[in-house]
Amino acid sequence: MEKKWAVKSVLALATTLLMSGTVINSVQAAKFPIEYDNHKKPVKGGTLRVGTVGDEAFKGVFADILRSDGPTSDVAQFGEYNLFKVNDDYTYAKGGLAEASIDYGNKTVTVKLKKNAGWSDGHPLEAKDLEYTYEVAANSAANSASYNAQLRTIEGIEEYHDGKADKISGLEVKDKKTLVIHFKEFEPEIKFPNAGYVLSTAMPYHYLKDVPFDKLASSDKLQKHPLFYGPFKIKNIVRGESIEGVK
Repeated sequence: MEKKWAVKSVLALATTLLMSGTVINSVQAAKFPIEYDNHKKPVKGGTLRVGTVGDEAFKGVFADILRSDGPTSDVAQFGEYNLFKVNDDYTYAKGGLAEASIDYGNKTVTVKLKKNAGWSDGHPLEAKDLEYTYEVAANSAANSASYNAQLRTIEGIEEYHDGKADKISGLEVKDKKTLVIHFKEFEPEIKFPNAGYVLSTAMPYHYLKDVPFDKLASSDKLQKHPLFYGPFKIKNIVRGESIEGVK
């Protein structure tokens, strides 16, 4: 485990405690550095314990596009991972689990997944997972808050949402690691990963394909035994109370 990551988490927790009204020796939260880079060697076999502060327990829906509470995001962050890296100007960068290429002339965004990216059960992370994630976001039965005006600029997504089509015509699985997204129109903010036009997360199609869309959020596969493609996977969950993860 990298110490840099561990210290960031501890500092974030300390800042949260201070902001919630617990002041120790009049220390101001604003004086804490945003991040601290520890150059010492990582601790082998160490355990990081992280506490969160909130008004309610986490609901435990481990799929970003179906989630409705912040506490679950706090505890899921160790297994979930943003697919894209971001430049200093918040545009798409190279080197993430996925890279995005924008073709302004053809109004397409091509998402290419890293070759060795995979799920915590050993199955590879594939373009089909990306396509499925858009289908979950746009399916009316799934009731995802991610279905927004930005996603509605994708070709065929409104017809799919309205039940007039079985597939989203604007999604083209080019190969196992490549998804091409065709848009009806391009807005200037298309170049920003967090603008909502391109989803920055994925859901495991091979694992969830047999679960009805209206049952996804309440299914054991998302609440008790979720899969992740990030640095940690879940070993044990005490519903609404704690999560134990392993690398």
